[in-house]
Amino acid sequence: MRRVLVPLVAVFAALAGCERHELSSGPPPPSETAVQGNRAPAPISFTPASGTGRSGTFTIRFADPDGRADLHWGQVIFNDDVSGTTACYLHLQAGALHLMNDAANAILGPMQPGGRGALENSQCRIDAAGVSVSNKDDAVTLRVSIEFKSALRGSQIIRVRAADRSGHTLEWLPAGNWEIR
Repeated sequence: MRRVLVPLVAVFAALAGCERHELSSGPPPPSETAVQGNRAPAPISFTPASGTGRSGTFTIRFADPDGRADLHWGQVIFNDDVSGTTACYLHLQAGALHLMNDAANAILGPMQPGGRGALENSQCRIDAAGVSVSNKDDAVTLRVSIEFKSALRGSQIIRVRAADRSGHTLEWLPAGNWEIR
C-alpha cells in the first residue's frame, strides 16, 4: 500500500466552543501524517460567482469524495489577497461559522446558523439569522448573507478552500469576484 505524507493544518482544530481564540504568531510547526487511500476535499460550487453591492447572499458547497464525515472545515475569503488581514474571512467547522478578526490573528465565534447574534470585524458583518448549513450526500452547503462595511471596498477576489480529517488541505481556489462600492 502506498503511503502519502501531507502536512497537517490544525489552525482551527481547537475552536469548538470558543468565543475568541488567539493564534500564535507564525505558522504552526509542520507535522506529518500518513494518508492511505484518502482523497482531498473540494469546493464544488460558489454562487453567485460575481456581483456588485454592499451586501450579498452567497452559497458555497464543499464536498469530500470520501464522504461528508471526512470533511473537516471549509473557508471563504473576500479580499485582494489571501493573507487574511483586512478581509472578510469565514471558517465553517462542525456546523458552526467563525470569522477572522482584522489582523487575522484571532477568530470570532462560533456562530450557530439560524440562531441569534452576529459576527463582525471592520470589513463585514454576518447575522446568524442569515446563515444556514445543510448536509446532503458527500457535501456541506453554507448559505450566508454578508453585509460588507466601508473598510472593504473595490474589487474583491473570492477564494475558497477546504480540509479533510486526514490532513488533505486544498489550497485557495479563486471562486469569483465581488465589487464593493
